[in-house]
Amino acid sequence: MTCIGCKREIDPNEVVWYEIIGWEKERRGGGTNAVFARSRTGTVMCDSCRLKIKFGGSTGQGDLFAEGT
Repeated sequence: MTCIGCKREIDPNEVVWYEIIGWEKERRGGGTNAVFARSRTGTVMCDSCRLKIKFGGSTGQGDLFAEGT
């Protein structure tokens, strides 16, 4: 599996995030309560890229502690 963000091969022992499609039911207070008819698209992301996006970084940005960046 290749990460959509950094384009590197994801080790099978790493945390992997899978892109999905489906139908979302919203919680009254906001946010997702449930996903129905969920299906994986085949696109994956490594946890490092997810964290960069979550905290406002760019997946093209190097990682201070990662080897080879």
